[in-house]
Amino acid sequence: MASSSAASSSSAASAEKASNRTFLLCPMCKKTHWSLPVHLRRSCMKNSSEADIRSVVESAKRAANNLLRTGRVWEYSLITRIMQSPDPVGRMIEELQSRGMAVVGIPTEDPAPVAPAVPAVPAVAQLPVEAPSESGSESSGELYQCPDPTTQGTSVRERMSSLGLYKKHSLDHSLLAKFAKFLQSDLWNENFKQEVENVARFLYYMDPQQASLQFVRQHEKTREYFLKLSEAGLCKQTVQNYIKSVKRFLKFHVGSTNLCFEDRVLHADCQNYVLFLSNIQTVTSKQVSKETTRKRRP
Repeated sequence: MASSSAASSSSAASAEKASNRTFLLCPMCKKTHWSLPVHLRRSCMKNSSEADIRSVVESAKRAANNLLRTGRVWEYSLITRIMQSPDPVGRMIEELQSRGMAVVGIPTEDPAPVAPAVPAVPAVAQLPVEAPSESGSESSGELYQCPDPTTQGTSVRERMSSLGLYKKHSLDHSLLAKFAKFLQSDLWNENFKQEVENVARFLYYMDPQQASLQFVRQHEKTREYFLKLSEAGLCKQTVQNYIKSVKRFLKFHVGSTNLCFEDRVLHADCQNYVLFLSNIQTVTSKQVSKETTRKRRP
């Protein structure tokens, strides 16, 4: 009887513990699981190392904690601004995702509006003007979007949005804020915000959950990102500008911060990544030359 009672008590305790467990979101399948480590080992990361799995679990825990801390309270004024924006659905999705929430089932093409509130021509006029930059200047952070015949009928901005390439981390994050101050104060870059936004978008693509320097260990995903920029219709020169922005961001953290003393291994990985970006730059520069030559032909 005593053993039966103990087993019953143990079972009840286990059930209560399970019911109080925080369900964590899997960043791969975008579903919550009562035991994320078990799910990752069995499904989404079954071919990954334990270290990688633990890293994803810890990131999911931080995201869940941040959601509980900041995601439950909404300012009425913010909701009003979202509803009054030209694209309230897209703006709401962006806000939700910035708070660590997953939005699934987003259609690849926006449904045609029944009665558009804003005329098509003025809407295009509201887009940020992106000036051309010199291909040989690594200090340039401007985004010049060259006309591309492959994007006829669909604007570059629409393609970028559909691929999720405009999503970015907050510019107030310490990594980005320090970089912005460096560009503005040390380099006197008048268009520093544009360049910081380039990096913020890149960091979001590499890790939507948290801005960090861990992307230096993801070479294949980096190639994938710059390839997607080209697929969205950006000309090679604009892709080159994105690469320059990321490269200078990394050089700043390698040479102008305490990273060398705080994490020597990561510091070395960052230095290797700069070389990796230089190789990508070399290939892209050749593509820029071919693109320019092609456009000059009668």
